[in-house]
Amino acid sequence: MQEERELVKVLVVDDEPGMVDGIVRHLRAEGYHVEGTRDSEEAMRKLREGFDIVVTDLVMPGIGGMDILGEAKRVSPGTAVIMITGFATVESAVEAMKQGARDYITKPFDPGDLKAILRDVVEELEFEEEKKKGAREYPLEAGEVDRIIKALSNPLRRRSIEYLREAGESNFSNIWKALKVDDPTKLSFHLRVLKQAGLVDQHENRVYYLTESGRKAIELIEKF
Repeated sequence: MQEERELVKVLVVDDEPGMVDGIVRHLRAEGYHVEGTRDSEEAMRKLREGFDIVVTDLVMPGIGGMDILGEAKRVSPGTAVIMITGFATVESAVEAMKQGARDYITKPFDPGDLKAILRDVVEELEFEEEKKKGAREYPLEAGEVDRIIKALSNPLRRRSIEYLREAGESNFSNIWKALKVDDPTKLSFHLRVLKQAGLVDQHENRVYYLTESGRKAIELIEKF
């Protein structure tokens, strides 16, 4: 696995020297190819070099994380951006995810938590690449394929939809407990993504259930 990670390029951006140095050190030990900078302007220039993942602080002097997110998506739409945020700005981090960020992590955090997020992101990127290749054999429009794969690329979203397939229906609290998710805000966001994709819906009493489109999407993904 480490040899595979050496092919994954990661850019770390934070105005705190200790934060950048610590993240770079831990991720290099995991086998990632990592570069770090405390200068967000330099980060904007470096994005043109092409990175698979960008880990950036949300709030920095001058150019902030949202600017870096926007530039990363402009230069390379497939680049995954992870936001580092304080507890007080979690709402902003969720907004960043709506704008295309893959995930966020709140300070202070254990290096192992960030490594776990990166592993999930790498899994998402590999999932999308693998499923898009497999989808070529099926008579589906590109937009439909992209919508399904994007909705189900995230491991937590797949676990949620698989749980609902088995459970039939469930409220938020039971899904949260069953999946053992640390951050309920993230679960809420991912359930909303699935709902917007038309794969899950809610009854009037806010109980979630898998739609017929959701069932077909799972079956299709499993065939790819």
